[in-house]
Amino acid sequence: MGTEKVNRFTKHILLIAGLIFVLRIPVLYQHIIDIDETAFSEFASIMLNGGLPYIDAVDNKPPLTYYFFYFVYALTGFKSLITVHIFTTIWVIITGICIYVFGNKLKDYKTGVVSALLFIFMMHTYEPKYISSNGETLINLFLVISSYVFLFTGVNGLHKKSLHVISGVLLGLGVMTNYKAGVLAMVFVVHSLITGPLLSHNRMFVLKDNISRLLITGLSSFIPLAMFVFIFKMQGNLNEAVFWGFLYNFGYIESGKDAFSLFKIIGRTGYFILLTFPAWVAALKYLFANIKQLRLPGGTESDETEYSYFSFLALWLCFSIYGASIGGRGYGHYFIQIVPPLALAASAGYVYIQQYKKTVWLWLIIPAVIFTASRIDIIKTYELLNYPNYKSEISFRKTGEYIKSVTAPEDKIYSWGWSTPVYYFADRRSASRFIISDFVSGRIFGTGNTSSAVRNELTEKFFPILMEDLQKNRPMYFIDTSPAGFFGYDRFPLTMYPELNSYVNSNYNRETVIDGLVIYKRREF
Repeated sequence: MGTEKVNRFTKHILLIAGLIFVLRIPVLYQHIIDIDETAFSEFASIMLNGGLPYIDAVDNKPPLTYYFFYFVYALTGFKSLITVHIFTTIWVIITGICIYVFGNKLKDYKTGVVSALLFIFMMHTYEPKYISSNGETLINLFLVISSYVFLFTGVNGLHKKSLHVISGVLLGLGVMTNYKAGVLAMVFVVHSLITGPLLSHNRMFVLKDNISRLLITGLSSFIPLAMFVFIFKMQGNLNEAVFWGFLYNFGYIESGKDAFSLFKIIGRTGYFILLTFPAWVAALKYLFANIKQLRLPGGTESDETEYSYFSFLALWLCFSIYGASIGGRGYGHYFIQIVPPLALAASAGYVYIQQYKKTVWLWLIIPAVIFTASRIDIIKTYELLNYPNYKSEISFRKTGEYIKSVTAPEDKIYSWGWSTPVYYFADRRSASRFIISDFVSGRIFGTGNTSSAVRNELTEKFFPILMEDLQKNRPMYFIDTSPAGFFGYDRFPLTMYPELNSYVNSNYNRETVIDGLVIYKRREF
């Protein structure tokens, strides 16, 4: 690489890192960007205290989501979400650089720059909490590198085979972070066995070569899964990990049909498309131009390579859209998985729309700037938007800080509701594995405060386990958030659960009330 290329590469890397850093400054001084972060934090904190995942802390994500928080806390010694945000920012910067390298390989350095810029702006739009530390953001790095190796690296030679092993391991790590990463495996299969050979003149040779890379990558992708199966088997929590971390999600996906309307899903998807519209235009221009080219007679080896790239990106984009739609919820952060293939396909098609480049970049930059401004004070922004739960973080923080001031570090507490920020601000561990009460109250994740949708089978099956946890661990403080009505918990008052209500009345004294959150202290007998 000559001096000119090195200087250009360095300049582009600094541009990518600088833009991402600036757009993510708000996460560097605000603890909570999305309440989900506090659930991951509490899960990781329980693990740091020696608890076993899915036994001493229950949630429905695959393990690496929690281990990311765990490793950050263990490495730094600070249980602060701001520290997690710093690591996530670095993670996104590395992802952006990998997108740049991918685009560079796809065509040229200009394509690399365009793909990186598209990635950056589309990663910082949609809604204020879009840039939280979540599984969709984390898996992008794994998927981009895995795709790069799979698409651009042959299988002849030990070195290249080793790279495909790495590609498979990265795919497996992505799946162990967020199951929707598994759609990339479907891309690999379809591209290797169908589109790749069909678009080649030497179909049998290409098919044989593709099967080799598919087998190496596919078998290697099971390495992370095998590692966790072995670890959890040795720890004695494999059955619980399979249930809570995997099987439970089928019920979660099914419940989305009852809790979310088709109109809402279409609206959320349309909103994402509107904000990123120029990228869709460029991507479709690129895809249709290649489809049109396929109809022409002849074709060189270079054309076949281009067809291979275009078909791979088309599959990656389509399957990512499918991944974002699983469960019928259409949460904003689900669309993050679409951003890398969309950015790459759009950068390849940028040549078809560059005559409108000022409009294109203004369309993408303005929302990113507006949403970055909205994140300067996220709570205030949600207040202006009249988000029904915007006060919850303020109240949970005051409650957590109060609990911290009147308890010792070894004391456990329990907060009834969707209220994991209380554990975070109190820095006190949950007395039950059910760090989110939705698992026992029957409330369906993500539903509005007035939604009538419930999963009664959860209460019937898991409420006795909650009571066992409370009786065993005897929390020093019990916090009832239902009177405040945050996240619809006014529909789930303690009086709906006679055994829990009796337990609290028999063992606790009402000590104080903070913004509607009732705080009970355990009686000393």
